[in-house]
Amino acid sequence: MEQQEETSQHFGGIYNYFEGATIHNLVINGNLSKSGNEYYNNTGEKPRYSDAEIARAITAVSGKGQPLSLKRHFVGIICVLQSMGWPRKFATCCTRINSLPGHENFPIDCDSNAIKSTQLMRFTSVDYKEWDSYEPKNPEEAGVFRECKWAADSFLEMLNMQSQ
Repeated sequence: MEQQEETSQHFGGIYNYFEGATIHNLVINGNLSKSGNEYYNNTGEKPRYSDAEIARAITAVSGKGQPLSLKRHFVGIICVLQSMGWPRKFATCCTRINSLPGHENFPIDCDSNAIKSTQLMRFTSVDYKEWDSYEPKNPEEAGVFRECKWAADSFLEMLNMQSQ
């Protein structure tokens, strides 16, 4: 009998290079909903918080004198959500936030054009879980970072209070 040579499959390569990419509606290692919003969650776990819980937490921290009092503060909330598996694109996150149940009651809407200058700051590329040790380099970024961190921390606190 003739021995068959075992072929080894090489995993990785181009797959790892494009991991999480969306190319002409083809999603690699992610999910694409019918609405076109991208939801990446490499762990395969179900989302920890429902859309309704997220909406209630946003409402609770929004308004004059609250942590979410300016549109740019949405950057903090988006960074928390990205840390939980939401898409890395701020515009996609704003679209999803603006479609949450009860979003019409938010005192401030998430506007991707209004947060562009804030989302370009260095702290947005740092995972929210590492913000406690993050040190901004310049005074302008430091002020915006403190505001966004306050919004992010307050938002996460509200989410956690709901789940208890």
